[in-house]
Amino acid sequence: AIKTGDVYNKLLTDFGSALDRANTTVAIPDGEFSANEGVSLSVDLANITQAEALQLSFTYDAAKLDFENLETNIDGLNLDNLSVNAAKGRIILSWVGAFRPGSQLLHLQLLFRAKYKGVLSQAITFDSKDQLLYGEGKVQDLQYQFIRNATFELFQNQPNPTTGETIVSFYLPKRETVELEFLDNNGKVIDVIQGTFEHGLNKIVVDVAKWQVQGLV
Repeated sequence: AIKTGDVYNKLLTDFGSALDRANTTVAIPDGEFSANEGVSLSVDLANITQAEALQLSFTYDAAKLDFENLETNIDGLNLDNLSVNAAKGRIILSWVGAFRPGSQLLHLQLLFRAKYKGVLSQAITFDSKDQLLYGEGKVQDLQYQFIRNATFELFQNQPNPTTGETIVSFYLPKRETVELEFLDNNGKVIDVIQGTFEHGLNKIVVDVAKWQVQGLV
């Protein structure tokens, strides 16, 4: 049977116009796995100063994976906060507490054992309406993006095309300094953005209008 933890009642009754809601994209390392191999689903969030509740629900391919354990640095979060339906491959996580990670990542890792070979992103399906992080008077709807090979990856800017502001997203396997060059259609560098960014998915807002050029690379 699947039980629903206290976090569902808290979040559903507390959601209102007074709370600030935002979307947060969580980058998850993707990869292939073989039979009898340990498989991890890692959820890491940076720049979280305080968390008061966390709610996750997803389905895994029970024909290919067996759930084994949970590892996390969130105080008070353990296996008692999970409801696992092994037959249907269904997991619901509900936690309410007080966690201040400081300079750490908010880290959550679900461990599986593979029955057959497969690909993680094809074996896990998240519920779009249930991934919610509540903290600092804010509600963040969590969205997930699987990252191939957990290496540096630059994504298509959104919106594209644009004549105003656009968001450039990239994934980093570790905290490091990044330099992004913007070129016009003739290959001329028109701007450089440099900074130190955290592990995981990073986003920067770029004002394209200030360059006054046609076409960018």
